[in-house]
Amino acid sequence: RALYLAQKYDEAIAVFLEGEKQFTESPWRHWLQFGRALALARKGDFASAEAIYREQAKRLLSLSRKDELADIYLEFANRLFDPPNKLEEKPDYAKARQFYEKARDLGPSENLLVSILFQIARCHQLSGDWNAAIAAYRDFIQRFPQDSREIAARFHLGECLLNQGNPAEARRVWEDLLAKHQDHPSAETATAAFRLAETRGMPNPPSDEELALGIGALRQFLERFPQDERVGQAYLIMAQGFVSRERWDDARRVLEEFLADARAEKAKEQADAMFLLAEVYR
Repeated sequence: RALYLAQKYDEAIAVFLEGEKQFTESPWRHWLQFGRALALARKGDFASAEAIYREQAKRLLSLSRKDELADIYLEFANRLFDPPNKLEEKPDYAKARQFYEKARDLGPSENLLVSILFQIARCHQLSGDWNAAIAAYRDFIQRFPQDSREIAARFHLGECLLNQGNPAEARRVWEDLLAKHQDHPSAETATAAFRLAETRGMPNPPSDEELALGIGALRQFLERFPQDERVGQAYLIMAQGFVSRERWDDARRVLEEFLADARAEKAKEQADAMFLLAEVYR
């Protein structure tokens, strides 16, 4: 730089080049290359300067460089989304989303972009911004139908629709999820099957028709996921649904069926079921 500022361009070029050769792995090598290009341009060798700038432009605009820069934002975003010390720090989904969006705007590679867009949708959902979350999940499902997170995106979309007060649409989304992935059971498909009854108003359905449909959904859940830890909860919700409609005999039969099942011995709902059965008899 001292030689360049003294307008000794040939000597400056030689020293810049020497530094590039000696420190091939140093982050300063890029500054050395830029310095050499600037000295070449001042000297009037524009063709050589252009060649250096072209190579640097390729590097700076490459996907690997964009991913490298995106990772800087993602480090902050991930820490805000899931703090390592949960006793002292609480998640800040709004700020995390801002960093995820900055990473997205850099135009990273598709593998990284998929992860970023999913996290943006999660931030909207966990912040309670249902409309934005619904739009983000729909966009994700449409753009990346083969991605492994597509199942989770469909499940969370149903959650957002239900929280928004649109149980019919939530039900349609979860039914589509179960139909599409019926041969690939997962935590999301099990929970979607379990929560379908919720879209019918269970455990306090508004009508006998909704009660019957809610019971049907829970029966399908029990048939499809017989070893799920929510088996006892499913039986209890069915009984509570019958109780809410004053269908005492039906409630008794469901509770007795559950308590006679071997799975009831290990279910945490066993005591609640026994108490509810006594209430039904009363």
